[in-house]
Amino acid sequence: MGFCFIVFQPCFARRHCLSFVFGLWVMTLTYSNGVYSTEVINQTTQQLPVPTEIKITSTTPASFAYYLELIQQSLIKAGTPLKINYQGKLNQQRQDKYFSENKLSLIIRLQSSLLDSNYLRVNVGLTRELIGKRVLLISPEHQRIFDNIHTKQDLINAGLTGGFGEGWFDATVWQYNQLPYIEFSGDKSKIFNMLASGRRHFEYFSRGVNEILHEHARYPDLAIEQHLLFEYHNDFFIYVNKDNPQLHSLLESALIQADTSGLMDELMMKHWGNLEARLNLLQRRHIDLKMPPI
Repeated sequence: MGFCFIVFQPCFARRHCLSFVFGLWVMTLTYSNGVYSTEVINQTTQQLPVPTEIKITSTTPASFAYYLELIQQSLIKAGTPLKINYQGKLNQQRQDKYFSENKLSLIIRLQSSLLDSNYLRVNVGLTRELIGKRVLLISPEHQRIFDNIHTKQDLINAGLTGGFGEGWFDATVWQYNQLPYIEFSGDKSKIFNMLASGRRHFEYFSRGVNEILHEHARYPDLAIEQHLLFEYHNDFFIYVNKDNPQLHSLLESALIQADTSGLMDELMMKHWGNLEARLNLLQRRHIDLKMPPI
């Protein structure tokens, strides 16, 4: 059942007006010279312009290919294609700054209460929580150390430290689970390089199972750890600014359709392949990570 407000409005030239407000719709009833007339107005379409483009960026264009195609194809199949205006490569800190200044239409982040309070979350997870399944990049000579790790306590006892970007969600998870880690500011590429060099006293870099194969191909001096699978329950979501509810509505509708139609699974397979087989996920030792209050 809808709701209605009656608003009396001053009119001129011997006219009398009543406005009936039904949610986002307004009906105005006008009486003038013995004749009644009505006008129905959709407040949403009058007040909010329909977006025509999406300004978007990424830390590395190649690893962003799945998300970009998912957004493009979802909107096309929903009948609302928008121009994608790629703003170039930016690290996470600069993305956040540009987004807060409305220089970007959206960001893709792991869900958190802080982001939920500041922005509009498009409530469709983008990876089916694959991003929360974490495999480690390590120096090849350290595999023999990781061979003996079965629990979080083993990781602590062995003195093994993780490396993360500054302010990353993984750092919050590692802290909550009392696991040693170091944060680095700037572009994440330097974390790969420092891990390979062995000069900064950390032994691994946690990556999502949907990320690690592509990144290992870029950094072949590193190795994919063979036995462990860390897991926390979260996913990537799209966030848009609160002054852009039209874009939020378009994206949410399009992505729900992509999820239910099978498009999302099709694109995951296209860009990432069979991760269960490629990374031997079922045979790995599973280490559950408690989620911090988010």
